[in-house]
Amino acid sequence: MHPVTGNERKTQLRLMERSGYLPILRSLAKLSTAPFWWFVDDTPSSPAEIQHNGTVCFLKIGKRILGVTADHVYRGYIADLASRPVVCQIGSVRYQPEKRVISRDVETDLVTFDVPEFIVAAAGCSPHDVFQWPPPPLSEGELVIAGGFPGPLREGRLTVAEFPFITLASRVRQSGEDHASLQLELASSEWGTAERLYAGADLGGMSGGPVFRHHGEGIERISLAGFVYEYGPSWEIMLARHAASIAPDGTVFRPSNT
Repeated sequence: MHPVTGNERKTQLRLMERSGYLPILRSLAKLSTAPFWWFVDDTPSSPAEIQHNGTVCFLKIGKRILGVTADHVYRGYIADLASRPVVCQIGSVRYQPEKRVISRDVETDLVTFDVPEFIVAAAGCSPHDVFQWPPPPLSEGELVIAGGFPGPLREGRLTVAEFPFITLASRVRQSGEDHASLQLELASSEWGTAERLYAGADLGGMSGGPVFRHHGEGIERISLAGFVYEYGPSWEIMLARHAASIAPDGTVFRPSNT
């Protein structure tokens, strides 16, 4: 079987888009995610200054709901919080993540939070109810769907911000012990608002976003398999940490222990 080219993938995606299948998968991917963002709140009479954003993914393991994002996103928030009055939000809901941290690891670049169900609901989301945990690692050649909220696309107005959600389909390019790499090929992508992107576009803000494995056999579905933690725009390669880096209780493992 020859590798799928960019033009072939583009044709396949157009057919799936017209059939109504891709919009359904896109809505499922978006349902369990929200922008994780913060703004300076020291001058109520002037427009708030949005500092940065990442993506948080909600998953339900048993009866517990976890929020997951990249640790470097959380570190950015903590650094700003130490020097100025900033307010953090999950979607449209104010949230103090520093009071809800379960576990974090700089090397793995993941952090988990305890998120009450009412916060998830108020953010307009529903946690991804996992079929099994931990899921198997991503494998080379698998079709996956990565989602998130790129900061360059956001539109801020006072304390209200619009964050376009994008989803990108890709095959797993390489899979290692603790992470997988995805080759995006943005120029051939037509997912959601991705038509506004261009080759080498800045996707900062997707860190922490989910990577879903596509199951095409039997009843087609998607299942959570990883989390975005880095992106190289020059090569259009996105790195995802295997979801198995997080234990059922929310503990984050170092790569050497996964």
